[in-house]
Amino acid sequence: MKHFQGLHALSARLRGSNALLFSLILGFVLSTGLSARADTYNFSFNGSGISSSGIIAVTPAGTPGWYQITGISGFYSDSTAGFSGNITGIEATTLPSTPPPFLPPGHSTAGFTFDDLFYPGGSPSVCVDYPFFGGVLDVYGMVFDVAGGYSVDLWSDGVVPAVGLQYDVADAFGSQILNYPDPSMGQGVVVDLRVTPTPEPSSLLLLGTALPGVVAITRRRWTGLLRRG
Repeated sequence: MKHFQGLHALSARLRGSNALLFSLILGFVLSTGLSARADTYNFSFNGSGISSSGIIAVTPAGTPGWYQITGISGFYSDSTAGFSGNITGIEATTLPSTPPPFLPPGHSTAGFTFDDLFYPGGSPSVCVDYPFFGGVLDVYGMVFDVAGGYSVDLWSDGVVPAVGLQYDVADAFGSQILNYPDPSMGQGVVVDLRVTPTPEPSSLLLLGTALPGVVAITRRRWTGLLRRG
């Protein structure tokens, strides 16, 4: 009888140790901010023969909730225009010099206007002549380059009544527009854009190096319990 009581007590101690291990791991994850990093995002978009995916890098732009896109990599394809290739980089520009509404500070060879701004919580209205806003990009959006001399303009039309949040794309070869259905109205190829924050490599590395220590400590405690049991 005493033997079974001892096993019961040992089992209770082990359950307590498991709870401790879980609490330590959960606390570590929350304290190191593994949910997402603030400066790198996965993206993908597609629609009407256009598809693209990759990673964008951003940095704080000085206004809360505003970030500037500083880098981009991935792949882009436009089967309608007949080209595809690796994304080679962002067409950089300066930050707007005035609060919104403001004129787009960037102008590409193909005539695309852009500001390279990124808004994780949704863009404000930045254009005096356009009433809609919202999305991770604003109505000026960003321009990036594709191998072979191509450029791509991606922007948000905002939340359009009876339509919802909409993103558009236009592309060009040098100064020649290839796929831009109605430039006079600012209407490009409508695409479905998806953006998700990427895990933070430094936190993942920290988790990988710290968890073995947590496990070792808990394992020593289990060993001590077994010996005392």
